[in-house]
Amino acid sequence: MNSNVRSRSRGARRLLAAAAALTLISASLAPQIAAAHPARAAQTLIFWQWVNGADKAVALYNKQHPEVKIIMRNVGAGQVLYTKLQTALKAGTGAPDLAQVEFQQLPQFIGTGGLLDLGKYGANAVKDQFIPWTWSQVSQGSSVYAIPQDTGPMGLYYNAATFAKYHVAVPTTWAEFADAAAKLHAANKNLYILDWDPSTTGGAWLIGLIWQAGGRVFTKSGNSWKVSIDTPISQKVAAYWGDLVNKGLLKVESHWGADLHSDWAKGNVASAITAVWQQTDFAQFAPKQAGQWAVAPLPQWNKGEHAAGNWGGSTTAVTTQSKDPQDATKFATWLNTNPTAYGFMIKGNGLWPATKQLVDNMDKIQGGNPFYKGNQHVARVFAAAESQVNPNFDWGPQMSFTYAKWADNFAAATKGKMTWSAAMKKTQQQVVGFMNSQGLTVSQ
Repeated sequence: MNSNVRSRSRGARRLLAAAAALTLISASLAPQIAAAHPARAAQTLIFWQWVNGADKAVALYNKQHPEVKIIMRNVGAGQVLYTKLQTALKAGTGAPDLAQVEFQQLPQFIGTGGLLDLGKYGANAVKDQFIPWTWSQVSQGSSVYAIPQDTGPMGLYYNAATFAKYHVAVPTTWAEFADAAAKLHAANKNLYILDWDPSTTGGAWLIGLIWQAGGRVFTKSGNSWKVSIDTPISQKVAAYWGDLVNKGLLKVESHWGADLHSDWAKGNVASAITAVWQQTDFAQFAPKQAGQWAVAPLPQWNKGEHAAGNWGGSTTAVTTQSKDPQDATKFATWLNTNPTAYGFMIKGNGLWPATKQLVDNMDKIQGGNPFYKGNQHVARVFAAAESQVNPNFDWGPQMSFTYAKWADNFAAATKGKMTWSAAMKKTQQQVVGFMNSQGLTVSQ
């Protein structure tokens, strides 16, 4: 889950049939991790989580497992939670038993020794239930540091009516996308194909597209890190978007702000390249455009390819301060594999699952969406994308710092204060310097 989005209020969701559909899914997803404990009083475990609907899942678990009492606390989303968690782990007291941690933040908590290896408590028994790339994000060899919770496969949302009005074909390659951007803006000077947000999305959005292109921004080998922000693939992706910005073909504005929402409603921005979790925003902010929008796979660098990127996603981790790692592991697994429990989070926050069986059933759960053209089953697009995300991808140990510097340098490039190539090089240098200052072993 992308915490920037999921901490915001959501519009009404078209997922009321989720619970009924989920009851048709086999209970075979139930975890195969046994709780090996003698009879005792109920153990209390604290769980920090910001997902709407997780409270209902916790209540169900407590009812079904009287030997354990899970207490969920929403202490804030994203960086707010991480700061509190880091403080408690460093102090040696005050950390929860379990915490929601986004994929990109895991390496930092693993590196500082804050998370338990759940492989010692049977977590590998459920490995095959998860989409392969998500498991590679949480594991190192036989060690497992979290259970995948949700993901953010990316797609191309576009206003089909606008594309048709200006006789622009839906792009299937990035070259076609650039041509479409030029045609739309030439036909209507107030119309842009996309918004460009160099600051508030940081590098997360662009990293998703570098991921799609086959790039890796970090690689870990043993105790050494390789920083790959300034590489030919990353430079190619940055140069592509920088060229569109330089030509004035993208609308520069915050991706989360009222300005963009107004531009969607007015029809001034014709598409969005974003993740599955944003599918309800268009109906919320541009309701009069019902039946006009559609979703397609991401454009490809080469025709005939099928590669997807990912933006967002989180996990359930167990901290080193947990009073009962076995029961904590059991709950973390149940929460993210049990169809009924996960259904509460789909309805509450529109999560996109990380398990194979739930992904395969998302089309049944969501069904057609009348906001999208022809009552489109958008889940089919994202289910396909989920399977096309490259599993060979690593996050770095200092992603908050990386995002901040990436945002600063791209904002400068957008204003013409440096070249796009220089922005990538400077980000690389700053990240390497910071990692060295933190005592990390870095190779370039």
